[in-house]
Amino acid sequence: MEDCMKKVLFALTAVLGLSAFALLTASCGGGGGGGSDEGEVMPYGSSSGSGVETSLADFVLVPGGTVTGGSQFTLAGQTDDWYKGVFVAGRTVTLSPFYICDHEVTQAEYEDVIGSNPSYFSSSPARGETQSKRPVEMVSWYDAIMYCNERSKNNHLTPCYAVEGKTDTRQWGYTPHAGNSISGEITCNFSANGYRLPTEAEWEYAAR
Repeated sequence: MEDCMKKVLFALTAVLGLSAFALLTASCGGGGGGGSDEGEVMPYGSSSGSGVETSLADFVLVPGGTVTGGSQFTLAGQTDDWYKGVFVAGRTVTLSPFYICDHEVTQAEYEDVIGSNPSYFSSSPARGETQSKRPVEMVSWYDAIMYCNERSKNNHLTPCYAVEGKTDTRQWGYTPHAGNSISGEITCNFSANGYRLPTEAEWEYAAR
């Protein structure tokens, strides 16, 4: 089943609008819906780049399932559709099982792949914290998908993201952390076994 596994990246928005993200891996099945085989843990550890190790021991299984939305999935006192998320009343969503990392992508993991650390909170950690293990932040969605593809390449996996059909980030004309965006059509190959961001349903399901 090893070729049936795909790794996924899990993004969250922290306070102050800073973004951090953490790693997850899913079993066969496209973007969180449809049929699912039970995932098997991939039999190797991996390095995000030149030396920061990530092991499948860091991942936990989120069982797949079918969820029918209802009032329990909405925020109290909020009626706007924006607050309802994926699991709105009357909607049924089926997700495949996936493995999610038990920590956000760290500053060390990010820098190991991209070569720089854009984090605002990059010095003088609180007592008991290790700076390199703090979550990376101040990254955009474009930075995140570039990280996904670069880490996939480093781990000898097939990248998920393509810009105008090109998965090689050197052909994207994009510079991380420069306040710019990627020009061209961005697509995601959900059948690839590389890292990617979660669908909205996967993210909300995991968060709940």
